[in-house]
Order: sequence, then structure tokens, then C-alpha cells
Amino acid sequence: MFGKNHWFMRFVVFAFFGFTMVNLMFLNYIVLQNYKNAGQMQVVGSLEKTNEGDTICDTENCVPALYNAIYQATASQKLQQPVTQANQASSGSTQEYYIQLGTGTNSTSSWADVGGVSAYIDSGAYGDIQQVTFEASVSVPTGNQTAYVQLYNKTAQHPVWFSQVSLQGGTPQLLVSSPITLDSGTNLYQVQMMTQLQYPANLTQSRVHIISSN
Repeated sequence: MFGKNHWFMRFVVFAFFGFTMVNLMFLNYIVLQNYKNAGQMQVVGSLEKTNEGDTICDTENCVPALYNAIYQATASQKLQQPVTQANQASSGSTQEYYIQLGTGTNSTSSWADVGGVSAYIDSGAYGDIQQVTFEASVSVPTGNQTAYVQLYNKTAQHPVWFSQVSLQGGTPQLLVSSPITLDSGTNLYQVQMMTQLQYPANLTQSRVHIISSN
């Protein structure tokens, strides 16, 4: 009796595993067939709608459709190019020019040239000039005197009228002159400085600011 039950149990086990293997093989066959026949796939987030409202994406159409979608999304946007601020800036029909002159130090009690702080300027090269100013960044380390700065026309041998600016105290400041007039033609413009008590005064920036229109 025990022997018959033992063979019966073995039969049941083999039958169960056999049935399982047949089902697995059948499922594998179904999956492989579906994989081979799948030529298209539906994409969530449509790129191009069909008549039925579904989105179809295959190897021939999907990539071009993606590029087309990216192009359509960005075509209406203008790329903002960074503005390079060197010596010229523009706003509509107005042009602004900054002619750098240089830096230096002075401690004289009368007007003296600041070595190397100069530039040639052709007043005819900037269109219809609306305004010109002289700008200088100055500091007095001791803080207990007044420093003076002006622009001098070395070619015509005279100060540029109304270009004089001054700083009293030690806090560095950007000084801007009253409107000045550039002489016609090309002239060499030199920065000059003097101090009240002959202590050093530092010129950390100097330039001519021209505003013109086309």
C-alpha cells in the first residue's frame, strides 16, 4: 500500500511540473510573437496626433518628430546674447563711448601731469555729439585734504574748460565733471592732478564719456 502511494505521489509531482513547463513555454511563445510583431508603440505626451487621437512613434517617425517638437517649442523664443561692454554701448539711436585714460598717483601742490594717463581723441569720429563729460575715481588715503583732477588738452595747450573735479576726505568716489567741449580734430588729452597738502592722492580710474546720436 505504501509503495502504491509513493508512486502515485511521484506521478502527481511530475504531472504538476510537466503542466507548469508547458504553460511557461506557451507564455514565452506568446511574448516572443508579440515582440516580433510590435512595429509601433504609443507615446504618452503626444508629438503628432493621428485621426484617432493616439500618438504613434516608430523608429522611422519618432526621432524626427522629437526634433520637430523641440524646434516648434523654441522657434518663437529669441536667444538673448550677452552685451559686451568695452568702450561702446548703445540704446536705440543713442551711442555712448567710454575712452579710458588710465590710473596714477599725485602729491603735488600745483597742476601736474599724471604720467601715462592720456589718450588721443578725434572729436569727429563720434557722430553728432550730444554731451561729453570727464569722469575720475579718486581716493585720498590720509583723508584730511582735498585732491583736484582735470583734463588738459596737450595739443592745444589749455585746460579743458569745466573738466575740473575735486574730492575732499578719504572715501573713494567717482567724480563726474560738468559737460565739456572737445576741440575739433584729433587732440591729445592728458589728466592732471594736484593736492591741497601734498599728501598722496590716488586716481583709480579716468575716462572721457561721450554721448552721441547717429
